[in-house]
Amino acid sequence: MDFEQRKKELEEKIERAKTQEEIEAIKKEIAKLKEEKEKFENSVNLRKKELKEVVNAGKVLENGSKDILTVKEERKAKLNKILGSEEYEEAFAEDIKNNNFKQTRSLLTDLVSGSVPVPTYLEEKIETNWENDEIFNRVNVTNFKGVAEFPFELSATGATVHTEGTAAPAEEELVLGKVTIVPHTIKKWIKISTEALELKGREFLDYIYDEIEYRIVKKLSDDIVDTIENTPTTATATSTSITEKTIQADPSFSELVAALADISSNATDICFLMHRKTFFTKVANLVDSTGQPIWRQLSEGGKIINTVFGYPVLFTDHLKEQDGTTTHETDIIVGDLKGVTVNMPAARDVKITTDELSLAELDLVKIVGRLMAGIGVTRDKYFVKLLFRKAL
Repeated sequence: MDFEQRKKELEEKIERAKTQEEIEAIKKEIAKLKEEKEKFENSVNLRKKELKEVVNAGKVLENGSKDILTVKEERKAKLNKILGSEEYEEAFAEDIKNNNFKQTRSLLTDLVSGSVPVPTYLEEKIETNWENDEIFNRVNVTNFKGVAEFPFELSATGATVHTEGTAAPAEEELVLGKVTIVPHTIKKWIKISTEALELKGREFLDYIYDEIEYRIVKKLSDDIVDTIENTPTTATATSTSITEKTIQADPSFSELVAALADISSNATDICFLMHRKTFFTKVANLVDSTGQPIWRQLSEGGKIINTVFGYPVLFTDHLKEQDGTTTHETDIIVGDLKGVTVNMPAARDVKITTDELSLAELDLVKIVGRLMAGIGVTRDKYFVKLLFRKAL
């Protein structure tokens, strides 16, 4: 439709109109014409935007039309091919050394906006580091930007039965608390020689990520344990609570059962956390009231899982070996790790930077890894920590 030509005809028609009614009718037609023109232009602009993406990707079908879906799939395939190439691995390694990503961006062209993705093989290595941490893999993970707030129930009246025709039941009284999680930086740095800086591609990336990524994941896991340990035993408007038991005896069947009984009935994915030596020297040899061992070993996916009362045992060196001292150190934590929330604003993206100057006089280079994360216990009474104090 030639909008301008039609608009001109209508304007001329107004000049020939003899009554006010005719003029108003023509004005309405002009307004409708403008609206149709605006819709048409918006449609054209949207199509141009789609076609630009297609043309950039270089996909033109034989009949001259553009297949958006096919183009996106081909762009993804092209990106995956680049990320899996040796050339990209070498460029990524060099860009880490140089603290910029010029080489990788030149290879990616317009395929990626924002952060530069890691090479495919490195992504698999990083994923393995995270998946292998049993503690982290049981917590809730969010990716809110900045400070995050998580409400929890401090107290509430129970549900009631209302019979039709009777007076309405009293309104439920619900008191909420709020846990505020502030992200902090988990940092790990290593010193390498200037000779190590000459390593290329995978050799350099393996050297860096095997140490930095692993240590950062391990530190985050330790911080989760610390956060549980430091949660108060009384809930407030700004904090959930855990239960603490100090027992003047070695671990026993009855004390472990009592700890399970003190966990919230809402906790469903219960596990035990303790030092490996505590488990094998103090817990694994315990028996129940019938004389049966409370320790069982299960095989799952080729992996051996130690259990107590059927609940998995997770080992962490961050909890001290049970030694009967009078210091206030936790020996065992039992609970549901879904009661912990880890907020990671940048997800699992560990930022790697290189500092060639601060240790230059020693012919050393500092490689620094940083991860933003905040941790909080966001479910009340989800954990019990046990402190055993009998001297060995």
